[in-house]
Amino acid sequence: MSTEKIIFISSHAHIRMLERHITRAEAESTVRTPDLIEPAKRGRIRAKKRFGDNILHVFYKETPTAIIFVTGYWGKK
Repeated sequence: MSTEKIIFISSHAHIRMLERHITRAEAESTVRTPDLIEPAKRGRIRAKKRFGDNILHVFYKETPTAIIFVTGYWGKK
C-alpha cells in the first residue's frame, strides 16, 4: 500500500470512531503501519495495530488513489 494515498473516513466510520474513542491519528497509523494485515469480508482489508494493552482493528477498502476507512474497534487480540 502506498503512503501517498489519501485516507477518507466514511460517515459510519466517523460515528463509530467517536463512540469507540478512536482518533484519526490512531486509525491512520493502523492503516499505514499495521502490525498485521489480512483480507476481510466484502473485499475489505483488516489491519491490526497494538496500542498499549489494546489492539485497534481497522477495516478499509483500497482504490487506486485512496484508502476508505470503513470501521474500527478496540480489542484484546
